[in-house]
Amino acid sequence: MNRPVLEHGLTLLELLIAIAVFTVVASIGYRGLQQTIAAKQQLTQSSDRFAALQHSMLWLQRDLTSLIARATRDHLGDSQPAFYSHGKGTSLEVEFTHGGRSNPAQMPQSTLQHVSYYWTRDNVIRRYGSRLDPIAGMQPKEIPLFAGASTFKWLFLDRQNRWHNQWPPLNYPGNTSELLPRAVKVHMELPVYGNIERTFVTGSDI
Repeated sequence: MNRPVLEHGLTLLELLIAIAVFTVVASIGYRGLQQTIAAKQQLTQSSDRFAALQHSMLWLQRDLTSLIARATRDHLGDSQPAFYSHGKGTSLEVEFTHGGRSNPAQMPQSTLQHVSYYWTRDNVIRRYGSRLDPIAGMQPKEIPLFAGASTFKWLFLDRQNRWHNQWPPLNYPGNTSELLPRAVKVHMELPVYGNIERTFVTGSDI
């Protein structure tokens, strides 16, 4: 004679224990997911900051290592040296002519470009125009570099391997219209990265 098979369901206590275990496991998994998402966001932000720093450094490198001893004229028509600075300390603005201007559209334009760099207490601005010698009313274009820079300073190396905080050097006895520094050193302080110093060899002995 076959005995009936008794079916046992979960008791209330067992159900409560199962719910509690599931809650604990889900909570641990959720915290782990949050930590993974936060770590990914931090990694992405760090990667973006480093890519922006490399991009800014590349602009400086391309410009400062392709200097051209070509004097220019400002928007008033006054002659300016091929490389010169004005202002003092962190308010120093540096202007110069460089070669190798890109021309992907093959437009009828010069391969030279006049650019300037200056610090705004928030970042460093690269300013340039469509003409080598600007004219009155021409609006230059600007590219912000080194976001968050709390300081930005320049030094310039002459042919006697002496560093100067302005260019042309003070009391220089010769013609400064085509005088170029042999090297340019920049020092900046950036969030996260702290103090950064780079020296760019211009390759010029003029």
